[in-house]
Amino acid sequence: MEPTYKYLVLFPIPEPESSDLCALMNDVAEYTKLPPPYKNIPPHVTFHRPISEIDPETLVNLVRSVSLQSNKTRITVSSFLPFDKQYIVLPVHATLSFNSLWVGLYKLLSCLPQYEHSEFDPDNTLHITVARKVSSVFHNVWPKVRLIPVPILTISVTHIELYRKELNKEGAVWERIESFPIPDYRK
Repeated sequence: MEPTYKYLVLFPIPEPESSDLCALMNDVAEYTKLPPPYKNIPPHVTFHRPISEIDPETLVNLVRSVSLQSNKTRITVSSFLPFDKQYIVLPVHATLSFNSLWVGLYKLLSCLPQYEHSEFDPDNTLHITVARKVSSVFHNVWPKVRLIPVPILTISVTHIELYRKELNKEGAVWERIESFPIPDYRK
């Protein structure tokens, strides 16, 4: 039987900011005693919750299309925020170009008949996760974590990527399928 996968469309944080974010995740992990998210997948901004019912070829074509309609830009992160006491994140301050890419991707995906709509779709925010599944320790660690200094990071956005992870496989890790460059129309 052929394996089945779930997919993520994301913006992978490049170096040197990726190393800065891994260091922040390690600082938070000192308090939570939970593995930092980069152990499972590199630091990133996810554009959408995991997708499982859309075939990979269609996904590749949609992501390529939306990336070609975008323009190189930047994002900024500068502070921690708890998300539903389940996650600790860095909210993303995005440009119009980055937000247009995010909304364009959602519009294309949500029009497909096999797209699984969720009540949480309209509640999505752009962020970088620095700690996951913290609800059991949240009240003890949040007062300490929020005091960790967060540098202001302005990060260039030059491409997005499509990742996949095998479903129902113990220890499965996210793997990159393809990278999609974002054009620079300002040249």
